[in-house]
Amino acid sequence: MATHVERGQRIAEALRERPVGESLWDALVGAVLAQFEVQSRPPDGRYAAGLQKLLAEPAVQQEVFRAHATAQDELTGAIAERTGTKTDDLYPHIVASVVSAALGMALTRWTRDPTGSVTPLLREVFDQIRAGLPEPR
Repeated sequence: MATHVERGQRIAEALRERPVGESLWDALVGAVLAQFEVQSRPPDGRYAAGLQKLLAEPAVQQEVFRAHATAQDELTGAIAERTGTKTDDLYPHIVASVVSAALGMALTRWTRDPTGSVTPLLREVFDQIRAGLPEPR
């Protein structure tokens, strides 16, 4: 769970370091992708099976939820700073929630078959969000 919290902190810090003139979504996507593009090689099939078994445990699920909330709070703060809003404003919470949900969904889907990089899946998820989630054809 510490890895998830640390990744959330790194995403928030990377967002703070992105160019000021960059759009919020470009900065967010860049900050998120930067955390996954350094993956040296895909894990083997045992990793997927072990991860799925671990995530099926209720106690682990509760810790994942806590780690997710902590990471989302970090991101909310960075979004508030970048957008000139307050951390208790609704906007940074909504954006952080969307990013967190997208990241969680992509990682959950990736764990079903983690033989390749998660980066293309993350790009696809954020491209759909950026496009306003148009209806599928």
